[in-house]
Amino acid sequence: MLFGSKKQVLVPCYRIRIAGKEYLVDAYFMDKTLLPPRRTLLIYPVGGESSEKGNIEPAYEGRDAIELLLDAYKWCLDKKKLIAVRAVKRIGVQLFWPAGRLKDTVYYDVDEKEINGALYIILNTFGEKPLKTKVEILGKTYVPVTAKIKSGEIKGFSSKNMLLHKNYMYLYRIDEVFRDNADKLFLGKSSTEKRVEQ
Repeated sequence: MLFGSKKQVLVPCYRIRIAGKEYLVDAYFMDKTLLPPRRTLLIYPVGGESSEKGNIEPAYEGRDAIELLLDAYKWCLDKKKLIAVRAVKRIGVQLFWPAGRLKDTVYYDVDEKEINGALYIILNTFGEKPLKTKVEILGKTYVPVTAKIKSGEIKGFSSKNMLLHKNYMYLYRIDEVFRDNADKLFLGKSSTEKRVEQ
């Protein structure tokens, strides 16, 4: 619905349970970030859900959302190994490490703080052994998210789930793939289409 300079969308999420704790996992944007570590910003505490059913279907199944998060975890571990190899090579020490194999799995340069942040989120959510952790998918739910729009541009997000809208805004600022897909969802056109119009 359009409210002047605002548009609200009921964003689909999966409610999951890990070791007795419940979380929401975004069911629309998880596969729409430039870098895998940023997927971890799409896990939220429970809260702010609507009793209404939205008309946007999840972009993937609940198990696929968990796999995307675990793939981000593995990507971060590989990237940390590659960073360590590069650091050692810079100081001239030889390693018996399959660095060539690591290069095949890492495509982008990314700030080490972003990798560490993603690992922190995964380990705090899934526990010390994320790949072996049991995850229950409890069902689908919807969280109302409002985009604040000015001059055809998204200027902010709001939601009763405080972490969700803060993370959306952060991703919107730094991640061009997320931004393009958010523009499509909330404005009906991609960032590329907006630039062509200008």
